[in-house]
Amino acid sequence: MSRIVTFLIIEEFGLFFLVSICRMGNLKFGMIDGKLAAKVILAFAAVLANYILGKFLVFKNDKK
Repeated sequence: MSRIVTFLIIEEFGLFFLVSICRMGNLKFGMIDGKLAAKVILAFAAVLANYILGKFLVFKNDKK
């Protein structure tokens, strides 16, 4: 479930936000265009969010 949420929110909405609204698609970083840079940034953010969600929400220990 957390993977679906991070994919939809971070990767899909984030890519739309960075490329369309922030106009990152028009940038060039050497041989790397803005769309590829946005995908790399969002992939890192999605992995980080998956780790945090998995650590604290999905696999939480109920110690009583």
